[in-house]
Amino acid sequence: MGWLPGDRPWVTALDGADALMGGYGVRAAIREGRATYRPVRLSAVPRFLASLPRPIVTVVRGRPDGDGFRFGGSVGWAPAAARLADAVVVEVDPAGPAITGPPVPGDVVAVVEGTATAVEPLRGEPDAVDRAIAAHVATVLPPEPTIQYGPGALLDAIVRGVDRPVGILSGLATDAVADLAATGRLRGTAVAGYCWGSDALLTVEHDGRLRLAASDETHDVARLAVVPGFVALNTALQVGLDGSVNVERLGTDVVGGVGGHPDFARGASANPDGLSIVCCRSAHRGRSTVVLRPLVVTTSRTDVDVVVTEHGVADLRGHSDAERARLLAEIAHPDHRDALLRGEDPNG
Repeated sequence: MGWLPGDRPWVTALDGADALMGGYGVRAAIREGRATYRPVRLSAVPRFLASLPRPIVTVVRGRPDGDGFRFGGSVGWAPAAARLADAVVVEVDPAGPAITGPPVPGDVVAVVEGTATAVEPLRGEPDAVDRAIAAHVATVLPPEPTIQYGPGALLDAIVRGVDRPVGILSGLATDAVADLAATGRLRGTAVAGYCWGSDALLTVEHDGRLRLAASDETHDVARLAVVPGFVALNTALQVGLDGSVNVERLGTDVVGGVGGHPDFARGASANPDGLSIVCCRSAHRGRSTVVLRPLVVTTSRTDVDVVVTEHGVADLRGHSDAERARLLAEIAHPDHRDALLRGEDPNG
């Protein structure tokens, strides 16, 4: 299973499933041992699938298109799964977004009507902290960026607030892309592996300004490393004092997943004029997000260029470990800075 943006009633019946994204709708199943979380970066999912016993049937969601079928608003690694199967069943979602992705590969042997799923909005209203972080991010963006951004109110607000034309090459496209297009700030055609938004986003796709693509294109590190001005814009659950990032676990719970975080960060940091940005609130529910060491390392410190909180920007490029620790402590929450500077656990 991949990413589920919200609770699904059928998840309660899971038994023995593998989850490549550990958050949202499958958290309880993983916690209770009914599902197993597999930490696989999105670019490596096709290889992971190929290592498994060849499936007899793969079920994918798609839309009729002439004599064949195309993926709808969710593409990602589904084409790889379809290519590996002996047969493909296309599930047509009657309430799914009327977006046309790439062709469904493989031998389609049946078509079934799926359960209607309403599109749940991912957008939340940004607050003062989000706006402060967005303002800091704006100071480090290159003149003509091509941006990848993850889900959530914070990153959505940052993209919506960009004051210059931008390209979009991302795992996910939301209504922020529609905002850019409506205000003349979308440069070229946006490319994404998944889309989640309102009719405004559908209009962008219908106008030829949004193209859905498989993860072997959107998450290909070699491609990302040569995109002019590529900016990876992601968040974190924890940032270690060395710059390493955790987006998977809090306490004993798997609350997120590897996803494309390390792919995009690596592509941006390897890009001669790219930038890998991690932005997050300095604290969550009273606990510091800047920590001595993250619970797990999802993204390496060498693939993080800049960390941003509401308290400022820590540009880690070229700095020693001691300098990184000082820079990150300076943008931590004031209640936790002294402990971090002393090398103590800010969360007790």
